[in-house]
Amino acid sequence: MKMRFQLSKMMIVIILLFPAVKSGALGTEKPWWIGIYAGTCGFSENTGLPEAEYLSAGIFVEPLSVHVFNPALKCGVIFPIAHCRKEGVLFQFGGELTLIDIPASGLRDRFYAAMCISPAVGADYLVSTDFQSALFDVSISPLRFRAGDGVLTLCSLHVFIIESPGFEGWGLVLFEAALFLF
Repeated sequence: MKMRFQLSKMMIVIILLFPAVKSGALGTEKPWWIGIYAGTCGFSENTGLPEAEYLSAGIFVEPLSVHVFNPALKCGVIFPIAHCRKEGVLFQFGGELTLIDIPASGLRDRFYAAMCISPAVGADYLVSTDFQSALFDVSISPLRFRAGDGVLTLCSLHVFIIESPGFEGWGLVLFEAALFLF
């Protein structure tokens, strides 16, 4: 058993040391324009949302597919993982603006397609399921990576603004993966 564990660790190290076989992307890099997303997030206490870890899922549209100031629109749902209550479920309507796609040539040998670092800013309108309350947030996503057919976002910061002007809380999207379908 111990020998098998040592062998598996050695195989993992060998796999990580050698670059992947170069191949084309699963599809052409452009013009993808519609897809699905899923992610995990959490919010500070003063946002008024129930304390829980949240999952988000939905669809997005990226109509232009340009490398600078590329807009995208999304709609979906955010719901708590544990202690799921109706108050915790929110509809999400938002937009995102990719500032620039910066080729990450150092990552080319590790992934199946060319990667770009694609920082973005965005805004979301979160509405309760009974449409009685709403939250507005602005976001910044500096750790965002784009491949030919997907986008991966890590640690996106959200700042919430509730009815009165000003800072009302914050949120953190730990991980969000978006996959283009068409």
